[in-house]
Amino acid sequence: MENEKIEDQLNLALQIPQQQLLGSAELSAGYNKDQGTWELVVRFAGAADDFAVLSERYEADISILSGNYAIVTIRENRIGPFSRETSVIYIEKAKNISPFVQAGIRASCPLSVRNSIHTTGEGVLIGIIDSGIDVLHPDFIRSDGKSAFVEIWDQTTGRYFDEEEIQESISERKTFITDLTGHGTHVASIAAGNQGVAPQAQIMFVKLGRSVEGELSRTTNLMRAIDFLIEKAEQRQKPLAINISYGTNYGDHLGNSLLETYIDQASNLWKTCICVGTGNEGDTGRHKQGSLKNGQTEVIEISVAPYETSWNLQIWKEYPDQFSIEIKSPSGREQRIDGQTGFAQAKFGQTDLSFFWGMPSPYNLRQEIFLLFFSQEQIESGIWTIFLIPGKIKNGRYAMWLPVSETTSRSTRFLMPSTDMTLTIPSTADSVISVGAYDADHQTYAPFSGRGDAAFAILKPDLAAPGVGISAASPAGGESIRSGTSMAVPFVTGTAALLMEWGIVQGHDPYLYGEKVKAYLQRGAKLLPGFKEYPNNQIGYGEDVIIRLH
Repeated sequence: MENEKIEDQLNLALQIPQQQLLGSAELSAGYNKDQGTWELVVRFAGAADDFAVLSERYEADISILSGNYAIVTIRENRIGPFSRETSVIYIEKAKNISPFVQAGIRASCPLSVRNSIHTTGEGVLIGIIDSGIDVLHPDFIRSDGKSAFVEIWDQTTGRYFDEEEIQESISERKTFITDLTGHGTHVASIAAGNQGVAPQAQIMFVKLGRSVEGELSRTTNLMRAIDFLIEKAEQRQKPLAINISYGTNYGDHLGNSLLETYIDQASNLWKTCICVGTGNEGDTGRHKQGSLKNGQTEVIEISVAPYETSWNLQIWKEYPDQFSIEIKSPSGREQRIDGQTGFAQAKFGQTDLSFFWGMPSPYNLRQEIFLLFFSQEQIESGIWTIFLIPGKIKNGRYAMWLPVSETTSRSTRFLMPSTDMTLTIPSTADSVISVGAYDADHQTYAPFSGRGDAAFAILKPDLAAPGVGISAASPAGGESIRSGTSMAVPFVTGTAALLMEWGIVQGHDPYLYGEKVKAYLQRGAKLLPGFKEYPNNQIGYGEDVIIRLH
C-alpha cells in the first residue's frame, strides 16, 4: 500500500517484514504487535463530531484534539480504507521523543533569574510535560504548606489528580506518582520550585505515557498533554506557560510535520506560551547537509558502531532535483537506487536495506528518501558510504538526519557532520519559544545545543538560557546537577510566567502572551561574549533575562 495521504515513514513501516519492523525502535513506534494496531496522528477536515463517527465504521479509537487534529488507534488492515475517507487530510505515525539531558558536565549555576519587575509567577500556570515528578519534594511545598501542583495527569496509568487529592497526598506524605529518571522533578524545580524562577506559579504536570516501561514516549502523548494543559488553563481562566524538554529528529525540520503544525495552532489558543528546547544534537554528528552541483558526485561517509542491529537515515531533497543514490558497505558491497518512487529492498550480505522514495505532499514540497538498515544479528560495522550522483540539478540542497543520539550508539555518526540545522522537532515550530543552552559560569555557548540555519530561514533558537551544570531538585528530597537544553528551557518557561504575571495578572498588558512574550524576551536578551552578530543560529538573540518594563 502506497498512499500520498500517508507519510513516507508509515508507508515503509506498513510494507517491511514484521521482523524488521519490530527490530527498529524508530519505525515500530506506535505499533502494538499483540493487538495489530497503530497509533496515528491525523489531520482532518469538517466538524469534529462528523469525523468521530468514523470510529464505529473502522472500529478505531479516536481522540479529538483542538484545531482539527486527532489521535487515532486503528488496526493495520483498516488504515488504507480509513485514509481514503474524504475527511482525512493527512496521516503520520507516532514518533519517539527523547529528553534533552547531557551527561558528564558538572558546574554550578544559580537557580533564580533575578529581575526588575518584582514578580514571582503568582496567578500564572506553568505546564510541565515530562518523565514524572516527586510531589513530596520540599521544593514544591509552599510556605503555607500547600502544594505547588494543582493538576496532575499520569498518562502511564491514565489517572488524573485534582488539587484536593494532591493536597491530601501532601498532608499524608503519600505519593501517587513516580519519577524514575529524576528528569521531570529537576525541570519543574528550575521553572517553579521554591528556589526556581517563578516560585509562586502553580504547576500543572503531565507524566508522559509509555506503552512499555523502558520505551521512549511518543509525539502522540505530547500532543495529548498540550491539549490537556490548554483546556485546563482556560477552565481556570489563568495564563499558561508550557515547558517541553523533549524532541525527535524525524522530519525535514522546516515546520511541516503534523506535530509542528499542531503546536503552532495550539500556541494561538487561550493565553498560552510554549517553550521548547532545541535538543542536544549540536555535536553528536547526526546531521549532514550540502548542495549538489551538476557533474559532481557528493560523497557522505557514516561510521556505524559495532553491534547495531538497526539504523535509519532520512534524506530530504528538492523535488526538481534528480539524482541517484549509491550505497557502499564497509566490505565493499554496492547497491544503486535510481530514483524510483515507492517501496523497494536491497541486500548487503547479512544486512537488509528497505527504503521508501517518497513524493511531495500537499503540505510539503520537499521529497524524502527513508532508508532502514536491518540485520537479524548485527549490521556490518565500519564506514558506510552514500554517493549522491547528480542527474539534473536545479537547486541542489539536500539534508540528512540519523536518529537522535539517545536511540543508537553515540559512535554511529557522520564522519564529516554539519552543525547547522541540528535543532530537534518541535523546537522548529514557528510559534514556540525555542531555547538553546549556554554555560553561565564561563559565559560560553554549550556545543551540544541544537542550532538553526539561516540558509533555510530557520532563525532559531530564539534565545538561550543556562544549560550546563544546573543544580535543582531530584526525587526523594535531594538535589542533582544536570546539563542539557532540558535544563535551559525551564529558565525561559519561568521567565515567561513572570512576564505574564506582570502583563495579564497585574494588568500592565492584558495581551502579553504568545508571540508577544517571545518578542519581549528577544528584545531584553543579553549579548554573550564571543559573538559578533545577533541573532545567530547558536544562541538566537542572546541570554535569557527579563527586560525592564516600567
